[in-house]
Amino acid sequence: MLSSADDPDWNRRCAALGVAIYLRKPVSQSDLFDALMQTLGAPTVAPASVATPLPAAGPFRRILLVQDRPVNQMVAQGHLQPAGH
Repeated sequence: MLSSADDPDWNRRCAALGVAIYLRKPVSQSDLFDALMQTLGAPTVAPASVATPLPAAGPFRRILLVQDRPVNQMVAQGHLQPAGH
């Protein structure tokens, strides 16, 4: 989850909802990439400095991806669906 909200209660609320990682804006491209790789189970060079990992819900991840362009939606689905997400 990527948000500009600065609420200390967000980590607990995200964990209760099954959110794998919560990032606060502004976030660097590198930290966002590392958080995505960590969520998908891929190794990262270094942990994301602003990411707060939360417990995994199961062998696959439920991912909410907000994208308003149909082409980008298809590209994202093409990357996520083969991994079982």
